[in-house]
Amino acid sequence: MKSNFTILLALLLLISSFTSAQTTSEENVRFLKSKLFNVGSAEYKLEPMKNGRGIEFVNRSNDVIIQFRLGCVKIKHNRLTILSEENLENTRLDIPTDNKFQTISWSATHGFFPLDECKKGKLAVVEVHLENGKIWKLS
Repeated sequence: MKSNFTILLALLLLISSFTSAQTTSEENVRFLKSKLFNVGSAEYKLEPMKNGRGIEFVNRSNDVIIQFRLGCVKIKHNRLTILSEENLENTRLDIPTDNKFQTISWSATHGFFPLDECKKGKLAVVEVHLENGKIWKLS
């Protein structure tokens, strides 16, 4: 009888910790989402990681991305203002295949985290350079 109680108690503690971790993860995802700005029609997006521990830059376009720039933006009176811009970053984000999008990830637990640079606005992709020579800019 005592061992059944111990197993039941351990099981309840395990379920409780899992539910608590899941809630925290969902809260982190919501928080990160509130700090990101994406243009609805743009194929270059910043998204929270599913575990809520970082963000991803996602290429949903039919072009290879070779450079990008993040920045901090603010919307006031339906007007977008770029508050600051980071350096242009070299990369290679290929064209998505089989509905698998190419991403670059930043975790809040490893060194540089772009969201830390954007205290007064929302983090956004402000510029993308494509392999075909085209440049997309947030304006």
